[in-house]
Parts: sequence; structure tokens; C-alpha cells
Amino acid sequence: MTEDGTLVSRVDIYNVSTGLWYQTDLSEPRCNFTSVSYFPKLYFAGGVNYIYNATSYPNVTDTIDIFDYTTNSWIIRKLATPRSR
Repeated sequence: MTEDGTLVSRVDIYNVSTGLWYQTDLSEPRCNFTSVSYFPKLYFAGGVNYIYNATSYPNVTDTIDIFDYTTNSWIIRKLATPRSR
């Protein structure tokens, strides 16, 4: 999320094998998601893809973005129930 509250889809990923950082994008901008690494994949699950303000409510998402280190590609799946931290 930027300083003005705009959600972004950009994530920074560190490759421990190469010692390098690189940036990539999730399938949708969001915050308050859970992430876990289980080599060779990174999982970014759930979160909020719309920020609450005086006239709206947060939208909790059921999206799981899965990044595969071996293929350098994304897989998108869905949670059974939308969740946010």
C-alpha cells in the first residue's frame, strides 16, 4: 500500500539461491494477505482488495497467488472462504 492508501499488486521476492531480489505483481492489488514459502513455491493468500473508507467496506478476497521458482510463473487458485489477516 502506498502512503496515500492506494493498494498495489507489486511484491518483492528474495531468491536465497542467487542472493537476488526482484519485483513481480500479484494477480490483484491487495493488503493484509498471508504469505508463506514452501520451496519451490511462494503462496500469497487472501487479503483485502478494497480499503474501507466512510462510504465503503473492505472486500476480503479468496485469491491465492502461487509463484513457482522452478518455472518462474504464477498459478492462481481460490480459498474455500475469503480471508484476511
